[in-house]
Parts: sequence; C-alpha cells; structure tokens
Amino acid sequence: MEETLFFGWIGSLPRKLSTTQSMLLLTPRKPKSGWSKLNKTRIEKLVRAGLMHAAGQAKIDAAKQNGAW
Repeated sequence: MEETLFFGWIGSLPRKLSTTQSMLLLTPRKPKSGWSKLNKTRIEKLVRAGLMHAAGQAKIDAAKQNGAW
C-alpha cells in the first residue's frame, strides 16, 4: 500500500470479491482527511529513502498547513 502514499493517494482495506479475487479502492486524498500514525511512519521511511513524489509531498505539506496532519 506504500505505493499509493508516494503520490498522496490512499487505499482501502482489501475487499473479497470471490474465492480468487479481491479489490482495493485507490483514491486521491481529500484535502482535510486525517493521516493515521501508521501512514505517517510509512511516509517518514519513504522521505528518508528519497521515494516521495512531488505530488505526495505536496499533499503532506498541505495537511501540515491545514491541521489534518
């Protein structure tokens, strides 16, 4: 799921469709959506590794400014 964080997106929990298929819903973050402690930890690792995309970093910066972080 970390791949969605690169770009400032979020993924749902897996949803079982059948015995062999599951689904994840991937969507852009809403401007004031909250950031879980787990995702913040994941993002810290991505930033340290230099893997954050500019779009993802922009979402983080906006969240810190608007209080959603």
